[in-house]
Amino acid sequence: PATLRTALREVTLPRVGPPEGDQLALIWNLRPLDTHDLLFHAGATRGFTTFIGFSPRTHTGLAALTNTTPTFGNKFVQTAYLELRTLRVRVC
Repeated sequence: PATLRTALREVTLPRVGPPEGDQLALIWNLRPLDTHDLLFHAGATRGFTTFIGFSPRTHTGLAALTNTTPTFGNKFVQTAYLELRTLRVRVC
């Protein structure tokens, strides 16, 4: 629906950061790649860590969840981000 497209465009609009590098949208980190942008967010509480990311242009997304307590040096979020980057589909 048009209202959902408008809402998605609004929350993914870059708000802070240099035009040529990583930026921040309302709740999303925005990382430009050569062919498309990735938007992602991660968080953790006692006992759980999550990552969600997507590329609006390629219609690709990844959600990763774990029921482990976040610890210093834990590579869960970085691994999930790298997995999202490897999900290559045709660019529309």
